[in-house]
Amino acid sequence: MRFAHRVRRFAVVLSAGLLVLAAAGGPAYAQGRLTTSDPPDGAALASAPRQVTLRFDAPPSAPDSHVAVRTTAGTDVGGGDLVATGDELTLPVSITTAGDYLVAFHVVFADGGETFDVVQFSVGTGAPPSPAAAAVVEQARYDASAHQHTVDPVGATFLFVDLLVLCSVLGLLYLKRPGAVGRITGRASESPSTQGAHES
Repeated sequence: MRFAHRVRRFAVVLSAGLLVLAAAGGPAYAQGRLTTSDPPDGAALASAPRQVTLRFDAPPSAPDSHVAVRTTAGTDVGGGDLVATGDELTLPVSITTAGDYLVAFHVVFADGGETFDVVQFSVGTGAPPSPAAAAVVEQARYDASAHQHTVDPVGATFLFVDLLVLCSVLGLLYLKRPGAVGRITGRASESPSTQGAHES
């Protein structure tokens, strides 16, 4: 019982240490944010832009991020691949009609943080964009967040280590049960002649 208590205490301390390391090295340790955009949020443009650029306070990962530009009716006007350059993400757009436009983005940063936000601008209306309907924003949020991400290698490593520790502790506790110890000790203390007698 004393050994089992020590094993449990060791498991608790080790698990706490692993959780601290995971918190320090996993996705939660850094969170980036949007600093500026081009077009700016709320801008009223006389002519359509050729691209939308988002600038952040940390380098974004283009393969893990998603940016959608669409009309308030939900029509997508993105016209190419998302490109990351330094702290920026750039998406070509094809805007041919006047109206209000919504930029929704779910961005994952190179250091593991992530953010979601919405930027609006208007083209050819002479007025700032009207606030998008809640349903439009919610759909944009869903579309920007529903894309698949690659597996975070740091998080996967700590999860694997936690599973190994858990399996090891459970195995030690099983072997050190009073019954298991008695059976193992009894078998070890049997002489070869005694074992032969049992077998016969």
